[in-house]
Amino acid sequence: MTNPSIERTINALHAITDRAEREGSRIGYFSALYARVTAAVARGLRAGFFEDEDRMERLDVAFADLYLDAATRYLRREESASLSWGVAFDACAQENLTVLQHIYLGMIAHVLVDLPLGAAQTCPGEAIDGLEGDFYRINDVVRSEMNAFHDDLRRVSPALAGWDTGLWGVMSRGTLFAGRRIAFREARALAMAAPQERASLLTRNDRVATWLGRTVVLGGGARRFFHQVRATECCDVRQVIRALRGQQLEG
Repeated sequence: MTNPSIERTINALHAITDRAEREGSRIGYFSALYARVTAAVARGLRAGFFEDEDRMERLDVAFADLYLDAATRYLRREESASLSWGVAFDACAQENLTVLQHIYLGMIAHVLVDLPLGAAQTCPGEAIDGLEGDFYRINDVVRSEMNAFHDDLRRVSPALAGWDTGLWGVMSRGTLFAGRRIAFREARALAMAAPQERASLLTRNDRVATWLGRTVVLGGGARRFFHQVRATECCDVRQVIRALRGQQLEG
């Protein structure tokens, strides 16, 4: 993309979330979070938080473009961009899943598949090594926004508020940051790989993310926890999206 603008990216994410809110689509759960995190990154860029703001903006736009393409395909009822996004988007039709599960599904596909690809495209070859500091520095930006997001999530998932220690929040942030470490490792492999090797690396990443996504859908060892959360959770998709955007709920 020429002269990428993170503000255009934020507007595009809001457009996805606006449509989801109008249509009552659960695709808006992840897009609401993603718009908030991207806005936080934009604030970090304006504040000079990163070593190379131009490079980080190009990465953030390239990264987001992969999600926007996947989401647009879903909304147009076209073939999914990847198997892992297919799992996440197919789950939007399931009423039995918690909001948290939908968020995890989006994070899995985007962090484990899209992020390595976006980073490798932004910094091909040995340039990827120069990205590492800023790549992890973004965790500090994400951490504060995730804290605020978890507060809003508690409003629609009251059972989560009962976890006084915030253990599930710690686990969510830990999972995200661990995922980013894996993503950088895979980004480096993609950036340094010969063209004929990249396709197989991308396929492998997608298969791993697909397996993890299906595990989240089934609940795995956390099935009882998700069941308890879902039992008291708000069932109005539009209301949930508003809450995840940080807006006041109706009624």
